Amino acid sequence: MNLFIERFKEEILLFIILSTISFCTLSYEYSKYKDFTSSNFLRINAKVLSLYKKEEATVLKLRYSSFDFYTKTTNLNLEVDNLVNITVITKDKSFYEFLSSMYLNSLNISVINTKKEYLSSLINKQHKNSDISEIFSALFLAKSMNKELKLKFSSFGISHLIAISGFHLGVLSFVLYWLFYIFYAPIHQKFFPYRNRRFDILLFVVVILFFYLLLTNIVPSLLRAFVMLVLGLYLLRSRIKILSFNTLLITFLFIIALFPRYIFSLGLWFSIFGVFYIFLFLQYFKTYNKVFVFFFFNIWIYLALNPIIHYFFALSSYEQLLSPVLTLLFSLFYPFELLLHLINYGSFLDSFIELFLSYKVNTFDVFTPLWFFIIYLVISIGAVFDKRAFISLNALLVGFNIYIFI
Repeated sequence: MNLFIERFKEEILLFIILSTISFCTLSYEYSKYKDFTSSNFLRINAKVLSLYKKEEATVLKLRYSSFDFYTKTTNLNLEVDNLVNITVITKDKSFYEFLSSMYLNSLNISVINTKKEYLSSLINKQHKNSDISEIFSALFLAKSMNKELKLKFSSFGISHLIAISGFHLGVLSFVLYWLFYIFYAPIHQKFFPYRNRRFDILLFVVVILFFYLLLTNIVPSLLRAFVMLVLGLYLLRSRIKILSFNTLLITFLFIIALFPRYIFSLGLWFSIFGVFYIFLFLQYFKTYNKVFVFFFFNIWIYLALNPIIHYFFALSSYEQLLSPVLTLLFSLFYPFELLLHLINYGSFLDSFIELFLSYKVNTFDVFTPLWFFIIYLVISIGAVFDKRAFISLNALLVGFNIYIFI
């Protein structure tokens, strides 16, 4: 009884903390919204995040202050990372539109800074192929890629490998941990033998990863992974179970409380779904043979996420069946390429990447029906609590993937 009361008090306290944070951040966002819409026209400086060139105009995704918006222009000389001066029309825009990535009509756009960022230039110098440069800028710095490259990775079902998320953060954490370990271990032994060496090193890693998060302009999927890492350290210190659905839920609520506009981010939602199905897989398959789990893991996660991904993106191909294998190979490719770029040999595998980019994929469209999407989500949640729901979930995901490819 006392344990139940203590747990209830903790949950009430967490609710109060998250509610307070949400109120403060929403109030702050609303004040920015009022300033933004105080006049019908606003002259601002914004950064080009991505662009899609069409016959009649170029669609731009721009970042001003802490929010993103879309507009069109006939200026075809713009590039990603350009800083532009632009007049936007803010008339009749709601607070909801302000929080989401809204479209704004614009006037008089001009480039005021075409200088590339320093780290991006270091990557660009190591590659002759501009597409490959874009790939690694996206992979290491969360830069946007051109439309053709995005379609290429989508056609192979590996867009998740390019979008920086928990996997990439895990690799960076591993590399940083052992680098710090090499230098800190003798210092610890001589001056701080009474301290927990592993925990100290993990704190150093978290600090570096925090600055990396800022460097990437706080990518939602990377933010989710970072918050879970910090929360995991706290739970580990408190001897509380780390890999749990409660941890994932608290992470999501904490992110939305701090950054309410991220509730509209597909990147964050896909990241949450990905971790949810990873936890679900571990819940039911953790007692199986480790070799079987190692090889079956990527296959099951791929099949489980397909009904959700295809509700938003219809693009399909038979090459997407290679996604679990390519994901497994990427586990070796990513840290190897990271090392190559650090020692200025980033072009070592460029010829193989060019072969991949030159491969032609025949695609077709398959959408997930709304009714199936809702049923699938409900049963997925039910599978957390009931094995029969998990069996039903597997029947649905197998049936849907047969529906896509046969």
